[in-house]
Amino acid sequence: MKTGVKISLALMMLTLTSCKTAMLVKPGRMTVVMKNPDQMASSIKQALRSRRWIISKEEPGTIYAKLLVRSHMAEIKIDYDDKSFDIQYVNSHNLKYKKKPDGTEYIHRHYNSWIQNLTNDIYTYTSQEE
Repeated sequence: MKTGVKISLALMMLTLTSCKTAMLVKPGRMTVVMKNPDQMASSIKQALRSRRWIISKEEPGTIYAKLLVRSHMAEIKIDYDDKSFDIQYVNSHNLKYKKKPDGTEYIHRHYNSWIQNLTNDIYTYTSQEE
């Protein structure tokens, strides 16, 4: 009886913890229509700051940023040109990232929301630039 309870509890805990992960969404290269194409980098930086991402490194056409939320950390790379941008996962801590043998990647479900919010904000800021 005690063994059955332990197994049931273990299965319940596994189910609860697995609900917090989702397939890692990779938005791919996103095209934007801008009033001033020269302002892509500043629009991306403005969107990052508005969502509390910390810019950790900049190179021509690339911005690296980190987000710290309580004990969680996500690190991304944004490649961009004057017409498009591409947000890519780089690293994380305490977000349950896992890559399966078939190549499918999983991460805490909030990561995908953070990336979607950032993408939406980049679109907003690029459309406002003059």
